[in-house]
Amino acid sequence: MDSDTSGSSDDEEVNWVEEENIWLLSCAIAVKGIIIGHTLNNTRMPCRTSCCTGNILIREILNSHPKRCYEDFRLNIPVFKMLCSDLVTHYGLKPTRNLCVVESVGIFLMTLAHGCGNRLLQETFNRSGETVHRHFHKDCIGAIDGTHVKAFVHEHEQAKYIGRKGYATQNIMAVCDFNMCFTFAWAGWEGTAHDTHIFWEALRRNELKFPHPSGDKYYVVDAGYPNMRGYLAPYKGTNIRYHIPDFRRGQTAAVRAPKGAKEKFNYHHSSLRNVIERTFGVWKARWAILKDMFGFTYETQVNIVLASMAIHNYIRMSGSRDEAFDKAQKESYDPRIDVDDEGSGSNNEAQDSTSSRRRSEDLYMSAVRDMIAGELINRSR
Repeated sequence: MDSDTSGSSDDEEVNWVEEENIWLLSCAIAVKGIIIGHTLNNTRMPCRTSCCTGNILIREILNSHPKRCYEDFRLNIPVFKMLCSDLVTHYGLKPTRNLCVVESVGIFLMTLAHGCGNRLLQETFNRSGETVHRHFHKDCIGAIDGTHVKAFVHEHEQAKYIGRKGYATQNIMAVCDFNMCFTFAWAGWEGTAHDTHIFWEALRRNELKFPHPSGDKYYVVDAGYPNMRGYLAPYKGTNIRYHIPDFRRGQTAAVRAPKGAKEKFNYHHSSLRNVIERTFGVWKARWAILKDMFGFTYETQVNIVLASMAIHNYIRMSGSRDEAFDKAQKESYDPRIDVDDEGSGSNNEAQDSTSSRRRSEDLYMSAVRDMIAGELINRSR
């Protein structure tokens, strides 16, 4: 091999390492969940007017029609600029030999938004639930659920990742508030892992810094989770409806209406817990890469999940109008994600503790549930 060829090979290897480091650094930085933003300037401008690439194109996008920036990066222009500034000022992101900061961030966001194999990259870089249900109970602080994204793992490891979906996934436990922001996430679990097992581990492991509810505060959880102090689950029963679609079936309003205190409670509980389904829906719809992360190591796939959640929060907390969140706040919004009737974590672990303290906590939350159900019935009379 001659010296020119060797030098070219070394440069390619250095470039590849730099690109991989940019990805890992961007993921690590974004996971910190920085929250600051700006308002959107809706000046009308011509849209899509350039075929430039790299840094020149990104800077032109930022000075072009606001819709173009949103379509390419899933962020509005002020939020993109503030994100770049925060990554440099507070988290140490620096330009590399080949990429400036705005291009690094642009590549990262475009990859999240459109998927790692999208031709666009090759060409370019050659309020509802919160408002309606706030009255349900003043002490409710958010919702907990699990969700799955497609995973790519070595063939000899696939068995433990292939669960109810029939293909390899990573299971992610998440907590969100009623502003559709993630307040906790634990990604990387095998697709066969039960939601309740992940839940108990999150509560047990202090190093995770799970946001435990204090005092009389609680999260709403689905039927696959335990009904215990700090975690309010719906009523169970073969003849007791829970999910909102169950209350939309039937020819007449009388048939569709909740029957009795338990169904009345479940209807409002499901409506309130729907915030996490909407949050998952916005998050998955925005970042197409979550549908296909082929080519990345599993560690990087996990980091991509967490980074995309952090940027989701950043966009929400920026204060700018965002069409994905606006759409999710409409009552007609359908997140089109899987909803388990009993939760994918439904197993014996929800009742694995027989201590008197655990039984006392279960009785306490059951009493809270009965009290709320009674109040809802009294209000409807």
